[in-house]
Amino acid sequence: YNAPKVFSELANPTLGRWTLLVGIAYSVAFVVYAEFAWAGFRRFEWSVEGNVLKNYGPQLNILIAWLGMGFSIAFTYPLVFNSAREAAINLTLMARQQMSSLPLLQRVMNAPRFQQLRRGSLGSSWQRRSAQLTGLLGPSPDSPNHKLSQKPGTKTTFLLVFLTYAVAVRCEDVGVVNALAGSIMGCMVCLVLPGLLFFNTARMQQRSRVQTGRGLQEALLPKGLAKVTVSQTTLLVAQFAGMLIFLSGLVFTIVGTVVILLHHWK
Repeated sequence: YNAPKVFSELANPTLGRWTLLVGIAYSVAFVVYAEFAWAGFRRFEWSVEGNVLKNYGPQLNILIAWLGMGFSIAFTYPLVFNSAREAAINLTLMARQQMSSLPLLQRVMNAPRFQQLRRGSLGSSWQRRSAQLTGLLGPSPDSPNHKLSQKPGTKTTFLLVFLTYAVAVRCEDVGVVNALAGSIMGCMVCLVLPGLLFFNTARMQQRSRVQTGRGLQEALLPKGLAKVTVSQTTLLVAQFAGMLIFLSGLVFTIVGTVVILLHHWK
């Protein structure tokens, strides 16, 4: 998902150097993950737990490892949660804006009875929140000394934290959580979303060429391959490849999730 940003930050961004960089990065990551996975499997074979620390006894070094894992989760959770909270609130705002543009909903919202209810009970944070406040770290529309319960996104924060707590209490096998994260979020980040973005980018270039006889007026990246001309056939192949990657990611997501859940419920 951040490949265009990393590509644009290269000193000499070319496809050859980018391919070499991606190959080295993925190879190193694969070797490190495979080494730890093979070591855990060879140590405990088929009796390995989802959290490998549960296979060890109550030794001091294992306790230190448990404490290290706890500190890692405690101090990295706010970083991950902040992005999830902003995405959830922005998605809610976009949905509200789309729904507000519907003619039927506009007639309902403009009705006198609805306006009376809105002024009486809904004049809180959602009403004061505008489309420009999509970044939660931006300026607040209220005074600096207002209460926490009036800040935008407070209810969403409590709801997401409660859902995280409920899942953590009910789920005892961290391997299931990691497997579901890989089958759902991993496929989404590595296959579904990049394939969809690549498909839309190629389609945008094709439409621009059909309408103006040229490609895009500006490069998609701030520097690098700005003057590369692509044929019509290449753009069609690119769209087909992007859609194929997108559909493959959906298939892998569904199959992987079903296999994990069936294996867990046995």
